[in-house]
Amino acid sequence: MKHTKKFLSLLAALALVFALSTPALADMGYTPLNTDPEWLAWKDGWIAANPEKWAAFDPDLWFEIHYEYWTEEADFMAYGEIPDRETFEAHMAQGWLEDIKYAEDQYPLAEAYAAAHPEEYAAFDPDAWVERSWYNTREGYMEMWQVDGETFFKHMWNEYAIPAALPEAAQAWAEAHPAEVERFLAEEIEDFAARYSYAPIAATAEDWGTGEDYVRAVVLNLWVDGKLYEEEQQAWLADFEILHPGLLDRFRAEAWTYFGEKYAWWTGSAAQWLEENGLTEEEFAGQMARERAEEFLYREEERRQSGLTPGQIGVLYNAQYIPTQALRPEAVRGRTMAGPQALMEALGGTASYDAEARTVICTLGETVVTLKLGEQVLTVERAGEIATAEMDCAAYERPGGVCVPVRFVAQALGYTVLWDGLTGTAAILDPAV
Repeated sequence: MKHTKKFLSLLAALALVFALSTPALADMGYTPLNTDPEWLAWKDGWIAANPEKWAAFDPDLWFEIHYEYWTEEADFMAYGEIPDRETFEAHMAQGWLEDIKYAEDQYPLAEAYAAAHPEEYAAFDPDAWVERSWYNTREGYMEMWQVDGETFFKHMWNEYAIPAALPEAAQAWAEAHPAEVERFLAEEIEDFAARYSYAPIAATAEDWGTGEDYVRAVVLNLWVDGKLYEEEQQAWLADFEILHPGLLDRFRAEAWTYFGEKYAWWTGSAAQWLEENGLTEEEFAGQMARERAEEFLYREEERRQSGLTPGQIGVLYNAQYIPTQALRPEAVRGRTMAGPQALMEALGGTASYDAEARTVICTLGETVVTLKLGEQVLTVERAGEIATAEMDCAAYERPGGVCVPVRFVAQALGYTVLWDGLTGTAAILDPAV
């Protein structure tokens, strides 16, 4: 429905911030077959309890409706390395069953809302709701999701009830903070609803074909969920402060600098950003500090998984640390120096060393970068043209191999290089990504 789709789009936007790249299979909706024991037990139980529905499932129709506008069946099977028709059908059935389980997991909360609002439940019109929220008909929805009439009604009631029903944790919070809830409902709800384009509430109720109390319940649910998130974040930040004392204060002080780097696409003023997001300067600094702290811990975990210990220099490309165990990168007079073989392999190129000429040759496509040990200049040959560039450092040899300056080599190949002093990481960015 419209409001749940808007809410889910916010979650999707947050996920997109951290998803630097997406594999082709994920783009096509492909997921491996689930082998989790709990899932398999639920699946077997559901099939045993619903043999007629299981027998009626049409994998070709499921693919046609849910996948065909992305890819052809043959391509889907090739990319997923699906060996045969039986495995293909298993993939289609998994998608269907996952949707069924997701809906069934929501039934208890939706049923609780029905028990608390019997008049709404009695008056609920699933046909009107599917037209309004899915721009579809009962028959079209039932074909799309391969469900019967009874399940169709349950799905539509889920769609209606879940956004307005307070989950157990949210209900407990609301009961523990009655004064805050009362103030919100009396003084703040319209302003908060405007953040989600749900204001004025009376107009939204008319648009949705519901009562105003229902819209208020949806907005209250969103507000309480935000309060729970704030509490979780405060607890998380307290733990972060214990592990990294003083770092959050630094992040708050550098909030606008961090914002300028991460949200470079924003063309408005700082005041406009605060106004559009309903933030004070203090709240903004806290938000940026939280985001930066999350990135810091994520980067630290990536370093740990790559075998880097605290204090060691790392080189990052496409959101992954380059394996450099054979020849660890090091900082020399402010420059990150690393082995050319590992660096070029990660970039999709090659590197070689001419010991007699004391020359490193890095090749990527039609571009060849040449560095001579001890000399602060590199040569770039591309499409028959040769150019030189001065450096403030030089390649050198050390036990284990030769080292080249990451920034100058990567920039000569067309990449951008950033330095993260907090984690000791040189990040190589591909402008084409």
